[in-house]
Amino acid sequence: MDAIDRSCRPRWPRRWATSRRTTTAPITTCSPGSRWCSGTSTRTRWHWARTGTSSTSPSSRWRPRTSPPITRRACAETPAFRLPTTTRRHEMTASTQIRSLEDRVEELTSRTALAELVAGYCRGVDHGELDLFLSLWHDDAEYLIPGGRGDFIGIEGIRQSQVVIGKAWKSTKHWTTNHVITFDGPDLATGKSDCFAICEHHDGKISLVSATYDDRYERRGDGVWRIAKRLVTRWFVSEGTDIRLLPAF
Repeated sequence: MDAIDRSCRPRWPRRWATSRRTTTAPITTCSPGSRWCSGTSTRTRWHWARTGTSSTSPSSRWRPRTSPPITRRACAETPAFRLPTTTRRHEMTASTQIRSLEDRVEELTSRTALAELVAGYCRGVDHGELDLFLSLWHDDAEYLIPGGRGDFIGIEGIRQSQVVIGKAWKSTKHWTTNHVITFDGPDLATGKSDCFAICEHHDGKISLVSATYDDRYERRGDGVWRIAKRLVTRWFVSEGTDIRLLPAF
């Protein structure tokens, strides 16, 4: 009821009671000059407002101001107040709850599989694991790298992409982050992620590369998520710099 009183209490003029405190301590007396006035279930302390009389007696100088009774109906009609309801909870059946749980588990499983696709891409390129890299793509997938690298279509085209990348770089180290997945259906999703890479030229110089991946993922007849399309947008490729990469210690 304390929340109901706060939300529905009217705004009185400033010359009336300006503050209110409640306590459950029993109060048995209520004299005209006292600052305490007992209620029915709680004791409410009001700062008393002056009535403007010139008499010096406490009973005429001070008079308590009390608020009108607050009812549940009045509070329910207040826009800022809503009574709790359990209708929707009872409308949901057990089968609906189980289906909702299955959908959530399915989405979490799919998100994990798609995250492994993005991680597998970096691992396949950086560690030269060609079989792993090719297993991430559908047979008719598109691998698009504007800016001179080329567009690679199908598994054989994607296999050729690793030959092209191998001619450009001696080694690469990719880190993918900010991976956001949007599901467009039970077996269709899109993804966007950012990538930062340290690429080593064949002469030993180092370049820094920043890019964004726009992906389309599909789960087809075999029930496995794979990449159907990846568009690589490179933001910058730094000039090759003589940075000595020390061996691990």
